[in-house]
Amino acid sequence: MKNRRLLAHVAILLLVAMPLAAQNVSAARDSLHAQLAAPALIKGFSPDSSFRRTVAMVGGPELLAARGALVAFLIEAQSRHPNLRPLLTQRLLQRYPGGTGILTAIFAPEMHVHSLSIVGARGISAEMIELDVVFLIFVEGKFDVNETKARLRRVSGRWLLDGFGAV
Repeated sequence: MKNRRLLAHVAILLLVAMPLAAQNVSAARDSLHAQLAAPALIKGFSPDSSFRRTVAMVGGPELLAARGALVAFLIEAQSRHPNLRPLLTQRLLQRYPGGTGILTAIFAPEMHVHSLSIVGARGISAEMIELDVVFLIFVEGKFDVNETKARLRRVSGRWLLDGFGAV
């Protein structure tokens, strides 16, 4: 009788422990993959006088917030059912009413943005900046580099995309 109870307890422990152990192995594997796949900055770009003027005009934290808004746009743009309306200015929403029409104007079919780097910034005003952006993209089975400009406008304390390349 004691052996059966002991076996039952061991079986219950195994049933509980196995999925937890599998989750930990899966999480470790995913973490390793994320660490290996993360871009590593080898050599950055030296800021020019235009960049320093922009930092003085807009402020470092605001530049980082604008970069964050651009990253959020790109992540949302590549999601399964993108909702871009909260990330675009009224000017772009008037031009692309549903918000998603901008995607075909910006991205080629089957193009995925892998990573980006801001290589320059110009303050157009305290409420608008233009970022020089370099992208590592994956298109048609190959990696490529693309360079463009992104214009962001601060509206009600939030940075929104106001232009991207020729858009």
